[in-house]
Amino acid sequence: MKVTYTLLDWEKALLAEVTQRLCAISSAKWIDLSDHIVLVPTVQAGRRLRDELAIYAGKLGGGLLPPRIMTPDTLIVNELERLDVANEACVTSAWIAVLEQINHTHFEALFPVKPALTLTWKIGMARQMMQLCHTLGEDGLSLKATSELANAAGIEAERWRELARLEGLYFHHLKRAQLIDPNYARLSIAESYEAPDTIKSIILAATPDPQPLALRAIQSAATKTQIEI
Repeated sequence: MKVTYTLLDWEKALLAEVTQRLCAISSAKWIDLSDHIVLVPTVQAGRRLRDELAIYAGKLGGGLLPPRIMTPDTLIVNELERLDVANEACVTSAWIAVLEQINHTHFEALFPVKPALTLTWKIGMARQMMQLCHTLGEDGLSLKATSELANAAGIEAERWRELARLEGLYFHHLKRAQLIDPNYARLSIAESYEAPDTIKSIILAATPDPQPLALRAIQSAATKTQIEI
């Protein structure tokens, strides 16, 4: 399916412009947008758009079946429910287990001086790893993928290789518990996302800077579903 681009009038109120564009999809007195997904920048923007659509339909003397209005990230979040995703406690526990089991002399780029393996250190390091993975995950990257980029750029390649090795051990630990890392789950969903069969189009409305993962999900959906920006 192709991606279409619609330019709105800069001199008019954005909310009114988006509302009119959406209502133009259905020419009937009763506006049916229930088979469309509309992506907006914030939850509050979604509320305002839903209200404006209802007001617009009321002025026409008809009714409204609203679209599914959500933020781009919700495309992925909704799909997480069907997977056995590790919660924060399980992720923390898995990282602590990895840090306890490794031979730190095999990770000298990360630990040039052997750390004091106290519980406080292990919890602190586990949280640092979780934060790093989350930050990279928002851009659709894993430690392994980042390691490959760092190696190509010649930037702290050995440190990133060791981080990628730790990530592999961490994934293995979760797999034994039949759990999936949340960042990996989000990336997998984005790369294979398909809109529900009842959806005719996904409309990215006035959202100038969606997260890379959300864009990847939209690109995946475009193979079968009409996309409008």
